[in-house]
Amino acid sequence: MSTPQFLDSILNSILEGKALDIVYQSQEQTIQAFDLLYRHGIWFCNIYNFSTKKWATYRCDNITHCQFNSTQETLTHDQMQKIQNDYEKNYHDIKFECTLTKLGVELFYKNNYPNMYLKKVNKVYYLYGGYNQEEFDYMVQYLITLGNNVKINYPQELKDAYLAELKRIIAQY
Repeated sequence: MSTPQFLDSILNSILEGKALDIVYQSQEQTIQAFDLLYRHGIWFCNIYNFSTKKWATYRCDNITHCQFNSTQETLTHDQMQKIQNDYEKNYHDIKFECTLTKLGVELFYKNNYPNMYLKKVNKVYYLYGGYNQEEFDYMVQYLITLGNNVKINYPQELKDAYLAELKRIIAQY
């Protein structure tokens, strides 16, 4: 994988608190970057989108144009941290719980997200947290990577989609 084209501008936006005019997935928008994340060979940035007035996580390689915007009033680091905290608290509004095997726990530690937590109750491990409907398909794909080391307890919609995906996988053979 190649390095995304505008990492230096994104990093400057973070360090200097500057706004950026970008094109992301063919849409022009004005953003302010909060931080950079690197996961499995892909760079991401958490941003505040002034155009939509929403918090989001963007894949840096999907940014096709980027330049500094000197007229947009920007947010302080503390303001952005509060927006992120509110987002994390309210955006992941569909609660889920799964039971994990010991290997499932190991896989969780190697690959997990801020909306996911692990607890052990009476020698049984549980993966729990919340997701948003927009992340539903991604959530199913994440759970598929755990294979037979996960059992979805709830919600039923997630369990049904997981089973449907397993059937699609089996049908390939």
